[in-house]
Amino acid sequence: MSGHDARAVVAERLAALEAKVAAAAVRSRAPATLRAYRSDWKDFATFCDQLGVDALPAAPAVVAGYVAELADPPDDRSPARVSTITRRLAAIGEGHKVSGHPNPCTDPLVRETMKGVRRALGVAPTQKKGITTGDIKAAVAALPPGLAGHRDRLLLTLGFAGGFRRSELAGINVADVEQVAEGLLVHLERSKTDQEGKGRRVEIVYGTDAATCPVRAWRTWLAASAIITGPVFRRVDRHDRLLGPLSPQGIALVVKRHMV
Repeated sequence: MSGHDARAVVAERLAALEAKVAAAAVRSRAPATLRAYRSDWKDFATFCDQLGVDALPAAPAVVAGYVAELADPPDDRSPARVSTITRRLAAIGEGHKVSGHPNPCTDPLVRETMKGVRRALGVAPTQKKGITTGDIKAAVAALPPGLAGHRDRLLLTLGFAGGFRRSELAGINVADVEQVAEGLLVHLERSKTDQEGKGRRVEIVYGTDAATCPVRAWRTWLAASAIITGPVFRRVDRHDRLLGPLSPQGIALVVKRHMV
C-alpha cells in the first residue's frame, strides 16, 4: 500500500470515528434537551439577525447584549428566568463547539453580565400580603396616562374584584365578558380548581368609586384600545402601540410594579 493510500485510509477511519463521537454526544443529551437547545439557538439567531450581526461565530459583546435583553426586555415583555438564560447560553456554547468555534460564553464580559443578571433576577421572593381596596385605589391613582395606564387600571380592578389568578386574567377573551345591567359577567372556560372543565362565571358589579370601578375600567380600555376580539389584556410598547397577548408572567410583573 502506498503512502498516499495509507493516509487516505487513516483519514477515512478518523472521519468515521468523528461521526461516532458526534452521534454519541447527541445520544448523551435527552431529547427534550436537544429540542430546547434548537429552540434556544433559533431565538439567539433571530436576535442576531435583527441586529445584522453574525450568530456564528458570535462576538462576546453580542452574547452579553442578548443576555441583558433577556433579563430586561424591551416594551413590557416578561423577563426570562435565570434558568432559561443559563440554558440559552449553554445552547450558544454548544452551537459554537460543534462548529469548531471558540465559545463566546466563556468571555469575562458575558460572565460578568450573567453575574449581574443573577443578582437582579435571583432575589428571594418576599412574603406576600393581602391586597386591600386602599392599595388598589393608591395604585390606580398613580397610573400613567395612555393605553398602558388604561390596561393596568382594568387589570388591577378586575383582578381584585373577581379574585382572578394571573393565568385566568391572561386567558380572558373579549367574547368571554358579557355586559349586563349589574355590571359584567365573566365566563372562565376552565380554572385550576375546575376538575371537570365546565368553567365558571364570575359576576363583576359596579364599584362605588369611579376610579376603581372595574366595569368602567372595562369600557374605557375597550374604547381606548379598539379591541373587539381575542385576548383582553395585551402588551403595549413605549410608543403606546398595542402588541400581542400579555402572558401570565407579564400580568404578574404589572401587578408587582404597581403594588410594591
